Amino acid sequence: MGAVATTFMAGVEAIRKGLSKPVGSLTQMGTVRLGKRTDNRTPRIDELVPIAKLGDVVFGGWDIYTDNAYEAARNAGVLHNEHLQALKGFLETIKPWPAVFDPVYVKKLHGENVKKGKNKRDLAEQVVADIQDFKKKNGLSRLVMVWCGSTEVYREASDVHSTIEKFEKGLEESHPDILPSMIYAYAAIKQGIPYANGAPNLSADIPALIALAKKTGAPISGKDFKTGQTLMKTVLAPAFKARQLGLEGWFSTNILGNRDGEVLEDPESFKTKEVSKLGVLDHILQPKLYPDLYGNIHHVVRINYYPPRGDNKEGWDAIDIFGWMGYPMQIKVDFLCRDSILAAPIVLDLALFSDLAGRAGMSGIQEWLSFYFKSPMTAPGLYPEHDLFIQLMKLKNTLRHLKGEELITHLGLEYYRLAGALRYGKHHGPAGRGSGSRRSRPRITPTRTARSLHSDAIGLVFRSAADGLRRRQRRERGEPGPRALGQHQLRAARGREDLSGLADPLLQAVHVGGLLCWLAAVLLAQGLLFAARGGGEAGQLAARRRVRPVVLVEHAAFVLALAAGVLLLLHRHWGLGHARWLAVKIGLTLFLLVPLEAMHAWIAHVWIARGLRQTPAPPLSKDLVRGIGMDDMLRALAAPLLVLSVPYWPGCRCGSPGSDLVPLDAPRHLHEHEERDHGADGDGEPRVPLEEERVAEEHEEHDLGHARLQHGQAPAGPRGAGSSRRGRRSPRPRSQTRHGC
Repeated sequence: MGAVATTFMAGVEAIRKGLSKPVGSLTQMGTVRLGKRTDNRTPRIDELVPIAKLGDVVFGGWDIYTDNAYEAARNAGVLHNEHLQALKGFLETIKPWPAVFDPVYVKKLHGENVKKGKNKRDLAEQVVADIQDFKKKNGLSRLVMVWCGSTEVYREASDVHSTIEKFEKGLEESHPDILPSMIYAYAAIKQGIPYANGAPNLSADIPALIALAKKTGAPISGKDFKTGQTLMKTVLAPAFKARQLGLEGWFSTNILGNRDGEVLEDPESFKTKEVSKLGVLDHILQPKLYPDLYGNIHHVVRINYYPPRGDNKEGWDAIDIFGWMGYPMQIKVDFLCRDSILAAPIVLDLALFSDLAGRAGMSGIQEWLSFYFKSPMTAPGLYPEHDLFIQLMKLKNTLRHLKGEELITHLGLEYYRLAGALRYGKHHGPAGRGSGSRRSRPRITPTRTARSLHSDAIGLVFRSAADGLRRRQRRERGEPGPRALGQHQLRAARGREDLSGLADPLLQAVHVGGLLCWLAAVLLAQGLLFAARGGGEAGQLAARRRVRPVVLVEHAAFVLALAAGVLLLLHRHWGLGHARWLAVKIGLTLFLLVPLEAMHAWIAHVWIARGLRQTPAPPLSKDLVRGIGMDDMLRALAAPLLVLSVPYWPGCRCGSPGSDLVPLDAPRHLHEHEERDHGADGDGEPRVPLEEERVAEEHEEHDLGHARLQHGQAPAGPRGAGSSRRGRRSPRPRSQTRHGC
């Protein structure tokens, strides 16, 4: 329990006591936009997904020193004395367990609170016992482990890390390539406990433990908390690339005086950190794709141990860039940060998100948590995404997916419905459908039509050229295109979309059919009863017996229509205020029609049925007369409400069906091929999903065909082929996933 762990625990307790705000924590202060920008739905993350409450969190940990959390925090020198004194009673109750430690792997540290065992397997079993005792003592239902230990020496994955069988044999033999952090990771993953690695050393990111995590259902993530200088790099480097500014060199140096700085004085430990920090620029800037801009970067990273600074790290960057015509420019960044203050909210978010992932059935590597790491874990063969803003998009889209909400792609076509359609007065937006008024429609002239046709054609040429460039870049890298990457997943996704698309019209048909059947039964029963009024009591008695099966159909049809309507609303994720008249209609249905129909069913099938059995012939009993009177009154009240209570609007689009928590392992294309929904293209730009791209192409080509029609030419087909019918519009896509923007 060093500086990061004690700062994290003290901060959570301060928040629980109302002494501080959770500044820096996405889970406590962040929000997620849902739906379109015009929907104004932006809940906080802790309101959107069921993350654990801070009041339910209990702390425990290991350390090579016997100091309790208060003494460790005081020695670390991160928190001021007034905070330590306010939290002293709480921190003193947290005492560390003996740690798994070997100075071979962290040469600058030596402690007395260390476990002893015959081999590394025995040490792992001792860690498991600590975890079980902690869980039992505190009555806990779930656990999460976050590695906040010091950086271990550099190691690469070897044969002992290849399978779980070889790894466990290596534990028995105390293999030197099994580091202490791997022992902790093994103990957690073996029990299905989520594990996050906050250090840059090799830990859970080996094939053996990745496979074990999939088997036990444990979410794993890492590695190396992204706090200071690297955080700035993942912000600035994407900006240079987005503006196509060249980079000649980036010199980074750090001075810090905490235990982390002391450990990094050892060359082997520093190499572990250096590898983690150096990889960021290469993956963001992609020098092989942009050799003229980033092909010869001088990237230098230095870390210096300077005890007077303590935990107050200073990161200094000298950046040499060049712009138009090669003219050089410079940027200087001097970040005087507090290392543990920046790391503590990361630990909190990782603990809560990892726990959420475990409850949602998301096992194995959690790439959506790469937002928090310098060197994110990814699937084998997949390069990591370092752009901070793409990482944040990935994280928030994962949360949307867990709740069955629409993914955000920022395509935005639906706000404009293409300039060409608006130019010719066709209002496709929510304000209206069909053609605009004669007054709002601009005058069409050959000059205007030719100009618009020319601009649309230029747009098509530029977009085709850009698509060709991207495909050529993928081929140069030896990567398959997005269609080749996920044909199986894409077909599966389209199959799910087809099923989702079939459910909506089916529910609509059942809903409307039930309502029509109900209305027909109401009218038929009313007609039969009205026709029998002139026949005296004998005629009414006979009519009541004839109308009983019609009334039974009436109530069955009403129940069916109501159930289908509710399912339709759930399928479309509609709230009470989503569609026009919905609040009024739902209110009328719940508070008028449903009680009236329920009362009418009881009167018809219990009260009147009992009276008919007791009255085989006239005269009618008083009880039966009262029942008939109640029946007539309820019919008179219920019939006029039909028009106002139908929750059905033709032409409304439905969202994708979702549940409270949808496991991310299925659909896998959202998890493994993030470039299809919220990842990066070959040049690092956020990618538009394939279905949206196809829809955009057909919209654009429809505009071009419309311009040709106005000019007296035959419009082209969906892919440029001639159309057999003059003036025929490009076909709409068979199924289309709705994405808010």
